[in-house]
Amino acid sequence: MTALPTGLIAAYHGTLYRVHATPELNKRIGVRCRDTERVLRRYRVRTAAVLTAENPGSRPQPSLVNRIRRRLLEAELKALGLRSLPTSAIDLAGIWPAERGRFVLGARLADMHRLARRHGQNAFLWIEHGRPTRITLCR
Repeated sequence: MTALPTGLIAAYHGTLYRVHATPELNKRIGVRCRDTERVLRRYRVRTAAVLTAENPGSRPQPSLVNRIRRRLLEAELKALGLRSLPTSAIDLAGIWPAERGRFVLGARLADMHRLARRHGQNAFLWIEHGRPTRITLCR
């Protein structure tokens, strides 16, 4: 596995991952969120992942390319029978534009690894009921 640059890992930790749910969730790496646990219970799942297809390899892409990539991921999740909610990854330093993704409910870790790698992602967030949100590296 190739190590990611320290600055990139720091950028991931400096991002607010907003899940557009009721209530709206603001996820941070290393933080447990009781609202997230309520959402997981509502959907009767114990796990979730925050996954994007935008900006593969953390290299900015034109908005049209990102929109197409996002729709492909959404279609793939739907074909797999996975429920998901929209997300926005917001760089608190203001360097990166917001990146859209999905909060995949009832996700299986191996499946999320596979999807993230297929969509060229360096990492995704993994959420388990009762535990802090963690970053999971793909490369």
